[in-house]
Amino acid sequence: YNNFKKILQHEISHLYLYQINNKFPSWFNEGFAMYTANEFDISRKINISWNLLFKRIVNLNQLKSFLSAPKSQAYLYYSQSGASIDAMIFYYGDDILDSILFYTKQDNNFNQAFLKATGGDTIDKFSVKYTSYLNNHFRLLFIYQFQKIIFFLIPFLLLLAWFYKKKRTKKMIKLWEIEEELEDLKDTQKEYDKNGA
Repeated sequence: YNNFKKILQHEISHLYLYQINNKFPSWFNEGFAMYTANEFDISRKINISWNLLFKRIVNLNQLKSFLSAPKSQAYLYYSQSGASIDAMIFYYGDDILDSILFYTKQDNNFNQAFLKATGGDTIDKFSVKYTSYLNNHFRLLFIYQFQKIIFFLIPFLLLLAWFYKKKRTKKMIKLWEIEEELEDLKDTQKEYDKNGA
């Protein structure tokens, strides 16, 4: 049900934008739909983080042809589009989307609407801020994915450490027993030498 609800919200958002203007850039169109459907979750953010690590992040103007892109690339494009809306809200405030839509309705031109809504930032200027936002907010997020692995490994590592310590203690006890036997042999030898002499 939750997935169906998100898909419905996502697609209705596209229809809503299309009623305002059918020339929204792909990144805004998909980002807005993801934002409305609350789809920009931790897995999307981790995806961006991994792609930052491997230098596979693309510029805003390259975020297009979502449906014809390979699956992993399309997933990244959607993730980046979701991040673009986050970045806009971060830099320009909570009302930025309403402002852009308001000015787009008036001018019928997304670039001019964006310029007015942001108080003078062009798409190119925002694109630079957007890249900086990705680097500052998602660069090390891939580490979060290792938490599950670490929680699984800790008991296993503790068990290994316990077995290692047990084995080592056994060896030490055996060594001490051998040393004691040698001492006893030396004492017996001394006693024998003393009595024999």
